[in-house]
Amino acid sequence: MTGHLRRQLIITGGWAHPFERTSRFLSDTLTGAGFRSDVADDLDDAAALLAANQFELVTVYACWFGMSDERYDTVRSEWARTSPEALRNGLSAHLGAGRGLLALHTAPICFDDWPEWPSILGGRWNWARSWHPQPAEMSVEPAGCHPIVDGIRPFDVVDERYTDLDVSADVDVIAWSIADDRQAALWTHSFGNARVVYDALGHDERSLGQTDHAVVLRRCALWAAGAPDAEVAATR
Repeated sequence: MTGHLRRQLIITGGWAHPFERTSRFLSDTLTGAGFRSDVADDLDDAAALLAANQFELVTVYACWFGMSDERYDTVRSEWARTSPEALRNGLSAHLGAGRGLLALHTAPICFDDWPEWPSILGGRWNWARSWHPQPAEMSVEPAGCHPIVDGIRPFDVVDERYTDLDVSADVDVIAWSIADDRQAALWTHSFGNARVVYDALGHDERSLGQTDHAVVLRRCALWAAGAPDAEVAATR
């Protein structure tokens, strides 16, 4: 574990994923990189925590969105959410101060009423074409020489394979999911002076707990929080 304790906020909760378990699992995983986590599964609670504290990292691991499509008619009353203005302001202030963002798995689906969110994230879920198969074993292939993937060899993980996301041209894709094509599985992005990482993996503990993916997650968090490249690359 790193000697420097870093504080993060995990914004979690939402539809069709076991966030009540997996957010805690993620928190425990990132403890190994020196992070102390506050976990909020309510968007108003998350906004209040952002207003009251300074976090070195905010992690969005949630599936809160407006559910305007008729396919969500039976679940909308329970699971639909808009993004509170206080939350938007808090995240904007956090990023404006140059502090980091880690976004996992369902994050591109979130906050679909916030036009700036795809620009922050470096991509978005395209409701006309984005999709995923059921969780299954898939291959992940690191690319390039970014410290997050330094020395990480291709690995297999059981997960949902997010497919046909809208990916901004200015992101750096540092890992791909491989099947009959390549899909962006991990990218880094700059939003002003803030470091942003998106990891498309993480449906449940089978993915979060896979040894190589857990290493990558710890490195993602450290890099987004501004850790030196040498510290990121040395983290296991």
